[in-house]
Amino acid sequence: MSHGHCHRNITIQGIVCPTGWSDGGQIERVSIMTWDEDEYEVMLEGVGRDLIEHPHRAVTVRGQVMAEFRKRKMIRIKSFSLSASRDSEMPCLDLS
Repeated sequence: MSHGHCHRNITIQGIVCPTGWSDGGQIERVSIMTWDEDEYEVMLEGVGRDLIEHPHRAVTVRGQVMAEFRKRKMIRIKSFSLSASRDSEMPCLDLS
């Protein structure tokens, strides 16, 4: 299976949404759902792993978009900043 990589640098804003859980109910994967309804699955390496601790928070992320199998958008996070207020928390849609 080959994976294309476009390594396009972007900055996006959206909500950190849990997308995978362990058998014990712990969040294991997250995606960023943008205001225009795009979804970027976060690569859990480096800074990206830290987003697991901030579900449902508004966030601005900088990173590289990777073209992956089945045209899923993956993002390798270089940096992120959370919204200044926890009032900006939003529910995530269950897309499973």
